[in-house]
Amino acid sequence: MNKNIDVSLKRTSSTFSVTFIGTLLQHLTILLQELLKNQHLILHWGFEYDFVGIFLAVFLIVSLRSFLIPSIGVLFLFHSEPHDLEDTFMRGISSNSSYIFVGTSLGNVPVFGIEPSAKASGDVFETGFTLLHNLQTVKNPIMCTGGSLSVLASANETGCIFTFDVSGAFELLFKHEGYGFPVTCMAVLDDVIYAGFSSGHIRIYRSNIHECSVEFTAHTRALCGILLLPRSNFFVSCSEDQLMRVWSLPNFTSTTASHVDMLFTEQISNRLCTGMAAFSDSRICIASYDDDNLIVYAPEL
Repeated sequence: MNKNIDVSLKRTSSTFSVTFIGTLLQHLTILLQELLKNQHLILHWGFEYDFVGIFLAVFLIVSLRSFLIPSIGVLFLFHSEPHDLEDTFMRGISSNSSYIFVGTSLGNVPVFGIEPSAKASGDVFETGFTLLHNLQTVKNPIMCTGGSLSVLASANETGCIFTFDVSGAFELLFKHEGYGFPVTCMAVLDDVIYAGFSSGHIRIYRSNIHECSVEFTAHTRALCGILLLPRSNFFVSCSEDQLMRVWSLPNFTSTTASHVDMLFTEQISNRLCTGMAAFSDSRICIASYDDDNLIVYAPEL
């Protein structure tokens, strides 16, 4: 695969903003100088400012910040009910085209419906997000969730995986007992669940036959991300062992292609991977801890 390193989105954005603001301030300063000449109040770029000049400069910068920085609003809030006065938290969010799934520290999974559009009605913003279900598992914190149009999977700190039928009112399909190692990442494709564990294992479950079909040691440390690219017939994993690996996507409709082969591996030196995303059907973007740079991989043509 071909690698393009250090795509610094943060630095590029900051450089553009500073350059734009500096150029605009220069032009506006010239205009202010011409307007203030008649009143003998000249605005200088230096250490000597009069009171009116300082006021105008501060007002100009604040106005520019208000113009350049978009407003951020809260679309909707959901408060998980406290349990025995213990602090609760949410972790592991996923979605499909109709629902949003969120795990909680109490072991339950709230399911929110997504309406096609949202509208404002007076002072109340109607978001279209509705709590439809509050699925119960066991009293262990949820680590991650994953959903498709057919199944929802949730996994907790003990490695236990619960699978629910999305098309069947979210009835529990099956429960797979854990091995004592937390599930650290998860991805779902149709009715197949790909789970990465803190032990370095990847296990692939088929919800239609209620079993673990594939199990292998993918890394030597905890997995940080699993990314499925079905159109390219492979999936990607990254781990705390600083390795990124590409695997063949198993085809369970064929007896000869139901196994998993490693297609590519590369060490990501001096970086702790925190997650992955796909730019397209083949381009892979990897984020790392305490680093504002992104690593992008693409197949060699």
